[in-house]
Amino acid sequence: MDSSVRPEDARICFIDQPLLIRPAYRHLYDELLKCAPVMDSPEDVERVLGLDQAYPVAARANVPQTATAFISLDDETVLSIKSQTDVRRSLTERIYKAAFEQDLDPHRGLYIRGFYSSLKTADPFYYFAGNQEEVEATVYEVIRNLRESFEVGGLAIREMIDLKKLRLPPLEKDRPAAKVPFEFRITFLEGRPIMANYHGPFNSTARSHERGIVRGLEKHRKIIDRIRPLAHKMRDFPPNFVADFAFYKDGEPVLIETNPLYSSGYNVPEAHAWLLANLGNTLAMKAGYDPVDVRRSTERLIGRKIREHAGFQIWN
Repeated sequence: MDSSVRPEDARICFIDQPLLIRPAYRHLYDELLKCAPVMDSPEDVERVLGLDQAYPVAARANVPQTATAFISLDDETVLSIKSQTDVRRSLTERIYKAAFEQDLDPHRGLYIRGFYSSLKTADPFYYFAGNQEEVEATVYEVIRNLRESFEVGGLAIREMIDLKKLRLPPLEKDRPAAKVPFEFRITFLEGRPIMANYHGPFNSTARSHERGIVRGLEKHRKIIDRIRPLAHKMRDFPPNFVADFAFYKDGEPVLIETNPLYSSGYNVPEAHAWLLANLGNTLAMKAGYDPVDVRRSTERLIGRKIREHAGFQIWN
């Protein structure tokens, strides 16, 4: 923070952090609230951060989602899971009961995550399971890792679905073709969807792969357009958040998760700049300033004319 800026001089605050555990977010919110109004409230953040809260709202809006069983876990239970055996003793019966109530067949494969986050790892061993032993081992890994790095809250047990991926040509001869996720993140600001951007390894890949991703997405523009009407159904969510959509092999979209607004704009530089310019304009107006030209502000941030492409779409 600029040392010349004092919190007591603030007119409006926005918490822009990596994912914070709920008590930490609430504490920071309460401290900032002593100085000025804060965007967004802990209640609104929790409504989109918790999959157990977001999915029922999406279901009422007829937004397609994967079949999911929710199992709440108190802190005592989370801390008591120190081995796969502890999972079998305390949770296996609950897991199978909840799965069967949602018509989930564990032997067809399950995807297991926490209420507030999935494991951030490329190794599917940590979150896929296809039999009881794998379920127990995976639940143990999910709980162990999330309680050390974030929060658990509970287990979201989901059907294993075959999602569409983008296939990219190899960068070198005799190397296998790459497969990357085919997923889009919609950003909502003040109740309005302002953009859709590719939510995969865009600017973390080789430059030629960036071009390959854009070309691959360009071929599927009609499929990507299917998420626009779904976004406009999500009126009962808080005004500021993001929604992640993936696609089945036949091109039908499915909601994967929602997150707070501070998760917006990653991976695609134009998207991050567009978010910052729109957010800055919103905060400035809330603080009593005149609106600014958002497009011009975006172009100042990225140092060039902003361009839409298949991985970044401005929604008006």
